[in-house]
Amino acid sequence: MSEPNVSLTNTAENKLISEIYEIYFYNKGLVIWSEELLENMKFFIAPVLEHRDAFDHLMNYYRGIVKKSMSEEKLNGELESALHHEYRAFFDVADYICIGIRTLMNGYLKKLSKRKVQKNWDKYVEVNKEIYNTSTAIANMRKERRMNQKSFNEYKEKLEIVKTLYDDFIKKDLAILNG
Repeated sequence: MSEPNVSLTNTAENKLISEIYEIYFYNKGLVIWSEELLENMKFFIAPVLEHRDAFDHLMNYYRGIVKKSMSEEKLNGELESALHHEYRAFFDVADYICIGIRTLMNGYLKKLSKRKVQKNWDKYVEVNKEIYNTSTAIANMRKERRMNQKSFNEYKEKLEIVKTLYDDFIKKDLAILNG
């Protein structure tokens, strides 16, 4: 069977495919990172289902090109649907990571007295507040369905902050607290 000649000359299609690509591979990295960190991540099915649905829309798009059975508008609609599923997968993972990190950190901190934490870790209030606010903002965004490139970039940046706070906690702050 010969390969169909697929030409992406439509600028809107190129933009949608680029966004799907960016979100998918960033999200894939998050999932791999979080599987190492969060025990139950391997049982978290929501993003897997979103990826499956996105893939289904991509295959519908591809079938429409190969069979020349869809209008340009319908082809773009399939890509837009795939993109929205990828956004939902990202926000599911981001929300889960924020909750998981907060739970892990609280688990460590519960083993110590409140007095010791407050005395030895001056960043506690700031770190806890940042993680909580980011997790809440992501949950609100998902509830409000504000899933677009701007929101993705904004929360990608915030999620990286939360990951850095956690890494600092594990590598530096925990040693101070246990010392």
